Amino acid sequence: MTTTYDVMLAGLGPIAWWKLADAVGSGSAVDSSGGGYTGTVHGTTAYGQSGPITGAPADTAALFDGATGYISMSTAGALTAAFQNHDFTVLGWASPANNTQNWAAVF
Repeated sequence: MTTTYDVMLAGLGPIAWWKLADAVGSGSAVDSSGGGYTGTVHGTTAYGQSGPITGAPADTAALFDGATGYISMSTAGALTAAFQNHDFTVLGWASPANNTQNWAAVF
């Protein structure tokens, strides 16, 4: 089932879009834009967490441990080329469990 939020975001025509709603235990982060920018999960990263949009079907998110968990892409060069010399927007939801630690790069 597609949510109104999904329809709105898809209508914006994103170059890349990671919902981070992949199956528990998945080793990848699927690109929902259709652009093929699927990422590989590293370290301690857990899918199936409570997501940010209340009541949305499959309302799940990913939990990163803040030390070893991250997602990389083998197609990062192509994604960089898509953004080069263009304005772009990054949208993300974050819910830090401990805000007393130093912040690390998210994007």
